[in-house]
Amino acid sequence: MRLFIGIKIPDIPELSRLKKEVNSVDKISDISWVPPQNRHITLLYLGYTDESDQYLVQNCLRDISSKKSSFELRLKGINQFQKRRQKTVLWLAVEFCQTLMDLQEAIAKDLKECLQAHKFDEMPFIPHVTVARFSQRNKIQESFFQNYSETAWLQLSVNEFILYESKSSDHGLEYLPLEKYPFTIEKSL
Repeated sequence: MRLFIGIKIPDIPELSRLKKEVNSVDKISDISWVPPQNRHITLLYLGYTDESDQYLVQNCLRDISSKKSSFELRLKGINQFQKRRQKTVLWLAVEFCQTLMDLQEAIAKDLKECLQAHKFDEMPFIPHVTVARFSQRNKIQESFFQNYSETAWLQLSVNEFILYESKSSDHGLEYLPLEKYPFTIEKSL
């Protein structure tokens, strides 16, 4: 099974304006928008994981969430990842939040200790929400990103993280929540 840990992102009404603008760019004909139910911030991608390890992962995540309290996040600005021979990823930026960075670090550290034989992705953590993908040959002008650099997309309270299973289907990828991990420590005022 293919697993990842993430934070669910609610619907973002302002994206309709972005979609109209991107869809009007003639050079981008093959854009694929991420369905609202699949929008999330990936905290850690585990990839293919033995079912026998799922219990260890879940216990580790329960322990982490029991030591955390809710926090606020803001999505602001837009950017892209471009990789050779792969689709370009259009994403919303997450404003810096030390609590989010600490949460991701705790999850990565504890799961690496828990699953010592597992091969982890060593990419640096760049908090973001993927909203679309399109082919590499299509280019978006830098001015487009500048126009949206200060756009505040969403502010949300984060009260939990989720263990997801990623499954391929005839309709694309589906992210199935396997377990939710609510934060149990009361937020200090």
